[in-house]
Amino acid sequence: MNHALALASFFIAPVSLGGYFHNDADFAVSVVAYHAGTSVGVDFISREPYSNPASALGRPTIDTTGDGFAGPPSAAIPVVPPYAAFRAHELVTIGGGGHLILELGTPATNDPDNPHGIDLIVFGNAFS
Repeated sequence: MNHALALASFFIAPVSLGGYFHNDADFAVSVVAYHAGTSVGVDFISREPYSNPASALGRPTIDTTGDGFAGPPSAAIPVVPPYAAFRAHELVTIGGGGHLILELGTPATNDPDNPHGIDLIVFGNAFS
């Protein structure tokens, strides 16, 4: 039993030491169309509107910057539920009556091998 545990640790350790590598094609790669609806908010630090559709491209934001309270605006802060992405270059607001159409890098298909049968995820932000 101890040999099996040691062997499992040997194979797991090298994987956990490496960084997370993602494939850009697994996410949206281009903006097809965008129309900002009503009530598009403004980043309270940069004062830029949340109306840059390119913010929806690529993998979800994993690090944001400080807001002056949790850290200085130049500091990298991990995105976690109580401290979500909030900068204008990280989010786009569709707004009432608006729309956003993105092109995926890899077609979304009904693939039974996807974990829990999830084929497409739209990441949202409730501005917590």
